[in-house]
Amino acid sequence: MEQGLYGKYRVLKSDTGEEINSFFVLKPDTDPVAIAALQRYAELTPNDQLSEELNCWLETLEMMGAQMPPKCDYCEDIAKVRTTPFLADSGAVMCEYCWNHTRREYKDSHGEDIGKF
Repeated sequence: MEQGLYGKYRVLKSDTGEEINSFFVLKPDTDPVAIAALQRYAELTPNDQLSEELNCWLETLEMMGAQMPPKCDYCEDIAKVRTTPFLADSGAVMCEYCWNHTRREYKDSHGEDIGKF
């Protein structure tokens, strides 16, 4: 059974031993969604050293065989994806954004709807 957000871990500040009550633990060695979160964090943090160290860690995890999050074959964004509806792109996957964009274009040019994502 899936649980939502709950207190699974007890986290203490290393310098004072004070308990921290507001945190979220990620385990990128076993969770591709955690990897996606860390990749995004590395992109957005203004701390260049942290960004570099996160990227090195992520590269190491990938080399060690960690399951990486899925990427859209069209825009290369990390996202939930599904198989493309086009035979010419057999094996490719598409995110919802690219799906919806392609859906509009395909309907306008071919008069057919590929359906909802």
